[in-house]
Amino acid sequence: MRAPAEWPHGSRIARQGVPGDRWQPGLGFAAARVRELDALAGDPDEVRARLSRSIPLRRYGEPAEFGQAAAFVLSPAASYITGAMIPVDGGAIRSI
Repeated sequence: MRAPAEWPHGSRIARQGVPGDRWQPGLGFAAARVRELDALAGDPDEVRARLSRSIPLRRYGEPAEFGQAAAFVLSPAASYITGAMIPVDGGAIRSI
């Protein structure tokens, strides 16, 4: 697989009818694997509470929230969005 910097630019692949959007999941998702990793660092509930304080929304995201964002971008309602990097991270990336 090619590195992200080598991926085709959105405008180039859009001409072929491919939106070329990418998602950026945050680190704090309430998935089973994240809970396992939290447990490696100590009490998983304490680790989750501590890490949640560093997320602007102050909570881990639910896997369904990531799926809902992806479903929207893949839907006809978002047909004019192309070549976008979509952060789904509770506000962790501080940019406009």
